[in-house]
Amino acid sequence: MKFFAGLILALIVSHPSSGQSQTQLLADPGFEKQSWDLKDKSMAFYSSEAAKNGTSGLRLQDDSPEDKAVALSEYQPIHGGKQCELRGFVRVKSRVYIELEFFDAEKKKISGKLSEGFPHHVKGSLLDQIDTLGQWQEFSVKCQVPPESAFVRVFLHTYSKGTGWSADFDDLSLTQP
Repeated sequence: MKFFAGLILALIVSHPSSGQSQTQLLADPGFEKQSWDLKDKSMAFYSSEAAKNGTSGLRLQDDSPEDKAVALSEYQPIHGGKQCELRGFVRVKSRVYIELEFFDAEKKKISGKLSEGFPHHVKGSLLDQIDTLGQWQEFSVKCQVPPESAFVRVFLHTYSKGTGWSADFDDLSLTQP
């Protein structure tokens, strides 16, 4: 049976967490260590101008009609079958995507992934919630982790066909109870 995390997506913007004890899974949530895998450093880069807090944030600035700006977190261990939550701050100037990719113990990608766009061009639900383009907004995405998952990566990217897509990210948190 294939798992499609997008079917069980729950998206909440600017709501406090439940107060349960959470384990932070990201090694560099504020981009201060600059340890993310940036696929094209002219389109995905660390910048003090992209920081909400601290000295560094992540900026995706896509001016290529063929490629997209991509930033990937390190592989992080995760417990399959439990819920996880990705929170953080985004300053959106156009469309950008936040995905969680799940992998088995051998780091083989599990089919299906959690994906939401800012603003989302298919479901449209986020467009109403992200109402101030160009200003910092907190986001929160919760999902059920596929049971066979052993690792997760956060995958931030722009749309691949078009130019002018951009967003800043800071203070990300990937947690699991």
